[in-house]
Amino acid sequence: MGSPVVHFRILAKDAAAMSSFYGGVFGWRIEPRSLTSVEADVTRPYPFVAAEDSGISGGISHADEHDHGSVLMVEVDDVEATLRRVEELGGRRRYPGAPPELMALDTEGGGSTFELGEFEDPEGNLVDIIHR
Repeated sequence: MGSPVVHFRILAKDAAAMSSFYGGVFGWRIEPRSLTSVEADVTRPYPFVAAEDSGISGGISHADEHDHGSVLMVEVDDVEATLRRVEELGGRRRYPGAPPELMALDTEGGGSTFELGEFEDPEGNLVDIIHR
């Protein structure tokens, strides 16, 4: 079986405003959470969209000035190996030379950590890959 899409991110300049917008449009339950880069010791707010029924969870994340749109998060067995395969097939790492990043998401009753890599496909679409 292939690697599943397990999460989505909506990139936003104003996460609070977009949380209100998407919550109002779709009736999503959006919970305040935070996402931390463990190595960089940087924490940002991460409004979390809870998975309901048969859907997947998501989040509304800070967008850099050149970012926009939505990002799929795909779970893989090995982030670094997948990034090498991306490069072989014509994509590019979002941060060349940087290793996959260890991230922590606070959750109800604790937290979860995962390894994160980002790449752009040959047409420039941003994709996240994770290993839990």
